[in-house]
Parts: sequence; structure tokens; C-alpha cells
Amino acid sequence: MEHAEFSIRYEVGDNEIELESFITSLQGFKEAIQRIANYYHGAPIKIKVKATAQGSFLVELSLYLADHYHQVKDLFSSDIKLTSAVLSSLSHSINLTKFLRGKKPRKTQEMADGIHTKIENNNGNVYTIKTETFNLIVGADTFTPLTQALNVIDTNPSIEGVELLDEKGEVMADVNKDEIKDIISSPPVELDEKRIVIKDNVTLFATKLSWDPNIKWSFIYKGNKITAKIVDPLFYKGIEEGERFAKGDQFVVRLEIVQHFDKGANTFINKKYRVLKILKHIPRAQQGDIQF
Repeated sequence: MEHAEFSIRYEVGDNEIELESFITSLQGFKEAIQRIANYYHGAPIKIKVKATAQGSFLVELSLYLADHYHQVKDLFSSDIKLTSAVLSSLSHSINLTKFLRGKKPRKTQEMADGIHTKIENNNGNVYTIKTETFNLIVGADTFTPLTQALNVIDTNPSIEGVELLDEKGEVMADVNKDEIKDIISSPPVELDEKRIVIKDNVTLFATKLSWDPNIKWSFIYKGNKITAKIVDPLFYKGIEEGERFAKGDQFVVRLEIVQHFDKGANTFINKKYRVLKILKHIPRAQQGDIQF
């Protein structure tokens, strides 16, 4: 049976934790894990507590994936376990909760590699995360149960912090007493469901042109019709100097895409486009055979 080991360590000063707070905290972690698992096609995850040493508040747990659950495994390469992916998402959820301190991000932007997303907080600091993990955290809303789980730090004077450790005992995420105050004093974080993606070397084919900077052009982008303003001043300077453009011309551009998160589809949907810079112009007559 596929499983992954992890631990939650409560840093305590007097070797005691109030029972109700302790249970509430573990329930919050359990709810966060289940919400993440639900976004992996409802993976049936079980959480088991291992025996601990007397007087210890290092809680050792295991995630188990039911033997009969095979469909989800097809979503991953052979060297990635679903249980490990759930723990990784949990650790990012905790670290993002700490990073944002109860406030919405100032800006989220997918990076040029198309794999990662940058999240900027209100202090101007940047957190980098895989885009698919970011989408999962937005959709699963792990912040609400994690606020419950971490509240134990504030309600118990003896607890200095909480750590999430992997099976090797290495810290994946941690929150201390100084950091928790901002988190619990604000409503649970709801990540901005709009983001801006900037892609370089995007190929567009012009279908409708305009020489007015305030009017959008029409293009074909990856087989889809889109409209976008061109905001590159050098492009319009070229027009003034006599450069010619025509329907069917090919452009290689830096493209800005405004996306909105669709909770039903659990992904971001393209909503608006702007051409920030024309990198290359290939007139239709020079293109040869074009693959749309």
C-alpha cells in the first residue's frame, strides 16, 4: 500500500499541551490534507498516528492510499507518489499561509518557463511555487483548516511553534508564535483569483489590423481567435516610418495574458490579452507553409 511518513512537531516550553487545543490542531491538519486529496480526483487518503515516546509532542503520522485506487497514479510519473504530492502541497500551503500573513497577495504571475508561478506579498517579497500546486491550493482552500491547526500556537502559552517534518526529519514548513498573530487576526486568506501571465516568443497570426493604438487587433493564437491591443511604441514608430503589415502576417511577440481562476475546472482561464512587444515580424509572403 502506497504511503508516506511525516511528523508534526509542537515546540513546547513546559512539556504540556492543553488536550482540546491539541485535538483541534490535528483536526485542522487532517481537514487540509483531505481537501488537497479531494483535488486528486478524490483520492481515498487515510491518516494513521504512530506510537510516540512518553512525554513527546513529536506526532508521527502516515498517509495511506487505498490499494484499489489506481486512476490517480496515471496522473504522475512513476517516480512520484501521490501521498508525497499531498504532503508537498500541504507544506506549500503552510508556507504560503505564513508568507501572506492573513492578507491577499499583491500580485501573482506565471513565470516564463510556464511551470512556476511567482506570488508577491504586501511587503514586496516573492514566493515561487509550481503552477499546478498553486492552482490546487487556490481551489482546495487549505487556508481555512490550516488557520485552525495553527491557532494552537496562540492559545497555548507553552507552545512556541509548529513544524511539519518529512520522513527523514527535515523541516518542510514551520510557523512560530511571532508569525501566527497576523495569520489568526485576519480572516482566512483567499488567494486572488486573477493573475497575469507574460509569455515570450509567442507566435500570432494577424487576422484584423488597426493603426489606432486604442483599437485591438485580431489574431490567431494556438488555433484560437483572440483580440489584443499592441502597446509596443517601437511598433507604431515602424508604421510611421512606412513599414507595411497585412492580414496573415506572422508576429513573434511578448504576450501578456490576464487569467481568472475557474473553480469548477480547477484551472486558470485566459480572459484578456495585450501584446507588450513585437519581437519579430514575418510578412505573409515570406512565411512558406504555416502550421496553425
